[in-house]
Parts: sequence; C-alpha cells; structure tokens
Amino acid sequence: MKYTGSVTELNSLCSLTEPNWDLLDVIITKERIAIDWREDAASCCLVLYSHDDALVEYSGLMTMCERPSLVGHVSAYRWNVVGKGVLLLAKWEIDGNAGICMFELERSQP
Repeated sequence: MKYTGSVTELNSLCSLTEPNWDLLDVIITKERIAIDWREDAASCCLVLYSHDDALVEYSGLMTMCERPSLVGHVSAYRWNVVGKGVLLLAKWEIDGNAGICMFELERSQP
C-alpha cells in the first residue's frame, strides 16, 4: 500500500525540526517498509523488515543512491493510528552520524 506523509527529526537538544526531506515514495506491506526521499540534492532510500509477530519492531538499511557504498543501519518502531495511518519512529546511524526521525504517514488516495 502506498503512503504519503512528513518527517520530523529529533535533534540533540530534544527539539523537533523539519528536515529538508521530500518524501518521494512510501510503500508499506505487512512485513516491509520502503521509503525513498530526496534530502537536499541526494536521493536516499530506507528498507525495513519486521522481526516480530506483532509487526511493531523493524530494522534495516538506508543508503544514498549517489553513494551506494555508504550504508547505514536503522531500527524503528511502528504504530498504526486508527483512521490516520502509520507513525514510524526510526533511529539511524550512517558514516559516523546518528539521529532519530519520526515519519507521519497516511494512505495515498487512489
């Protein structure tokens, strides 16, 4: 199922900021989440797989298309929000950097 939405980043001062990310494609299936976005001039992708029967805990990899050898690790928690969509809280580490992002996703209209 395709989704649209927004991203908020939790920085080291515990304040919320809107990163300069343009979500291009979000696909959520029963056991997999795939998100493609543009961050400044870079195209990035994130693929997560569920590792529990409740489909709450996910882990996977993220990469920049322009630098495919640069791969980061991501762990995430998913909440289904009745009538709203999906809330995804993701912790990422890539190339010595780390952060936490919150994806607020809703189903795309056909």
